[in-house]
Amino acid sequence: MKIFIYSAILLSSISFAKTPVWVDYDVSYGRIIRDVDDGFALITALQSKELDVLGVSYGFGNISNLNYMNKITHKILRKVDRQDVEVFAGARNQSEIFKNTDATKAMANALKENPQLIIMAMGRLTNVASLIKNYPSLKANIKEVVINAGRRLEYETKVGRQQVIMPDTNIDDHLEAMKFVLESGVKVVMMPVEVMQDKFVTRHHLRQMRRGNYVSRWMARNSIVWRWIWKFFPNSPGFIPWDVFIVTYVTNPEDFDCDDNIKVGLKYLKNNTSSLFRKKYRKEFKYFLVASDALDSEYTGKYCYKMSDDHLDNIVDNWSVREPKL
Repeated sequence: MKIFIYSAILLSSISFAKTPVWVDYDVSYGRIIRDVDDGFALITALQSKELDVLGVSYGFGNISNLNYMNKITHKILRKVDRQDVEVFAGARNQSEIFKNTDATKAMANALKENPQLIIMAMGRLTNVASLIKNYPSLKANIKEVVINAGRRLEYETKVGRQQVIMPDTNIDDHLEAMKFVLESGVKVVMMPVEVMQDKFVTRHHLRQMRRGNYVSRWMARNSIVWRWIWKFFPNSPGFIPWDVFIVTYVTNPEDFDCDDNIKVGLKYLKNNTSSLFRKKYRKEFKYFLVASDALDSEYTGKYCYKMSDDHLDNIVDNWSVREPKL
């Protein structure tokens, strides 16, 4: 009888073990005419029963104001009642790529205690590259780095009725960091535009969120302007919540079709990014992070290209769970 009880307790603890993750992002949530996906992603991770968020770090990217990133991150933590999670500042710009910041020190401490840590890298890879540079002995403890970047070599993904080819800003804005992470040998999981090209948060979804709990209502209010921007460009029924799918790939991998151990690399190609974005970089050719078995590359990774049809609807359902009546 005692053996049975002990076994039941052991099995219960195993089945409910949470996956340790670290969130590294470049949040601009709450700013007018700025993407809301980073904030949505952090909220999703913090509310997940499957994840143990060991810490949050931020660095330059969507915006360069790290003080704002710190402020809005703490506001999100208060909203979801997760003030137990610590927050750390990382790189302010590209020149701090190998600086040992508070973010890299905190990530290193988390890796020492968790040898199978997943890093959710939602912005430029500057902080991750700095971590590996300053603590090379710990890179073996990184289970994988999941990034919102990349494309298939043979396939152009177009979004919305205007058939827009989106920029790969997480790569374009710090190519050196991506190159260093690839060369480190750490496993990289690519969540590209291809896997989410038709997964839009629509007006219907926002209405559902406004009928949900106070957090989902707050998320919906902060998304109105962003949805209207996407309505006009790229003329789509809603906006893609990019970084959210980094989180849900970890919690629901069965919903994703991916090519594992596919060759990946940085390839210098004609810049076919849609003209509005191409003006920013003013380059006829540039490096792209690509995946293809036809590549002449020594690096491999995981490339996800499809998710289940109901995946986003299920995410919105989880966001919109009503508060229990007292």
